[in-house]
Amino acid sequence: MVYVLEGVLRASVDGESADLAAGQALRVPAGAVNSLENAGDEPVVAVVVVAPHPECAKRRKKRPDPGPGAG
Repeated sequence: MVYVLEGVLRASVDGESADLAAGQALRVPAGAVNSLENAGDEPVVAVVVVAPHPECAKRRKKRPDPGPGAG
């Protein structure tokens, strides 16, 4: 997820580009090829949120229980 606070941000996702202005957001699907760049003369301020794909949690190995008294 990308949310633009200031400036103009050019976002490319799987070969398609769009310019995002302040107040606009874009969801980037898991596995998509993507890039971000400043599309204007002013600095860009954006919030980028990255989280693991839900399937990653299923594949994550559980840590062994260290037992009583550990930690």
